[in-house]
Amino acid sequence: MKINRQHHRIARVLWQECVADGFPNISAINNSIAVLQSEKNRQKEFILKALLNRISLFIRENRLNISSPDELSENRKKQILSAIGRADRFFGGITFRKDESMIAGLKLEKGYDIEDYSVSKQLKKLKNRLLKN
Repeated sequence: MKINRQHHRIARVLWQECVADGFPNISAINNSIAVLQSEKNRQKEFILKALLNRISLFIRENRLNISSPDELSENRKKQILSAIGRADRFFGGITFRKDESMIAGLKLEKGYDIEDYSVSKQLKKLKNRLLKN
């Protein structure tokens, strides 16, 4: 058996009950999971999977990944975070990663949005502008 529309609907209702002001309440999520696990419903496994998918999606959409070609010092990380602003608005957290495929610069990824400030991206933009003229 697979996750169907009904499982997704129930998971969406549970998720909506657990979210306040756009952020999930961890204790409400734990309570919802405990209630589901205590039921004798055969569908609970699929509802839990659908709820887990919603939680994973929320975290992915609210996590900020910062990629750079080298390991960043703590001082540099603090400078980047202060330039970004309030770090607590990224509920999924902020991670710094080393990306050896980059020449220089930074790449910021939040959910499916990517802000690319790398040198290779700037070179591609320059190349495209030169080719247009």
